[in-house]
Amino acid sequence: MKPAKFLLPVFSILLLISACSPPLLETPPSLPTTEPPVYTEPATPAPTVPPMTLDMLKNATYMLPFYGRTVTLTNGAYQEGSGAEIFSVNITGAIAFGDLNGDGLEDAAAILVENGGGTGQFESVVVMINQGGVPAQAGVAQLGDRVQINSLAIQAGRVLLDMLVQGPNDAMCCPTQPVTQAYQLFANGLFLMHATSKTLSGAERTITITSPANNAEVTTPVTVTGSVSMTPFENTLIYRIYNVANEEIIANPLMVEAAEMGGPGMFTLDLDLTKAGVTGPIRLEILDISMADGSTLALDAIILVLK
Repeated sequence: MKPAKFLLPVFSILLLISACSPPLLETPPSLPTTEPPVYTEPATPAPTVPPMTLDMLKNATYMLPFYGRTVTLTNGAYQEGSGAEIFSVNITGAIAFGDLNGDGLEDAAAILVENGGGTGQFESVVVMINQGGVPAQAGVAQLGDRVQINSLAIQAGRVLLDMLVQGPNDAMCCPTQPVTQAYQLFANGLFLMHATSKTLSGAERTITITSPANNAEVTTPVTVTGSVSMTPFENTLIYRIYNVANEEIIANPLMVEAAEMGGPGMFTLDLDLTKAGVTGPIRLEILDISMADGSTLALDAIILVLK
């Protein structure tokens, strides 16, 4: 019976340990479900597209508008034949760089001169976009025979030209008529979007479309407003509308309101295209056309998106 004396102290110790220990849980706590991060190799950066260079342009392939041929230049020139049968193409020193299609890459505009053996030197402005580091022709516009390029630039997605062309009384060799032109890529081509010229006294002819804005989304009918720096012959302009295939869908006269003959004026065009059956992008141009030779004295154009 003596061993029974030890039961009470042992039992007391067990109670003390139990009181100081945390209570036992029936279900152990669950572990966090988030998996530890897995190391991965950094993504390979996209290759940098090489910028357009003068050397690329001097050795690129071009589709020529005057003679309808495709040639590849070598160091800025191409030539075949001789004498009266000669055919040559040259790229001039007038070259500009800048983004023309909104992809953030630098494109280029250059002046090409075609000659088919005579005195004519047929000039055009050609746009080359940066296509993965390779120049690719995206549009071309004819400028004329022996025009004089004063400057060529790219600004806000447009090709800007300042030049002299032949006026009504000029010989082909000697242009004296100052003009400015602005070209823009649209659909599958390069189109004239703004043009000015000067009178013999130096006054500038300008057309400005004030509303809607270029590239605006509109519903038909739509009201187009604008101004002219000087009223045209018989106060009449011409407006034309083209679809994305460059097909003319409307061409009509447009009257200008002015306080005096030859002074500044305003115009309003209420345009209902319901019957035209077109949607999406269209190009609207308003022109002042010379009654003497049919040349464009002034022009403004906008791109509208018909909803």
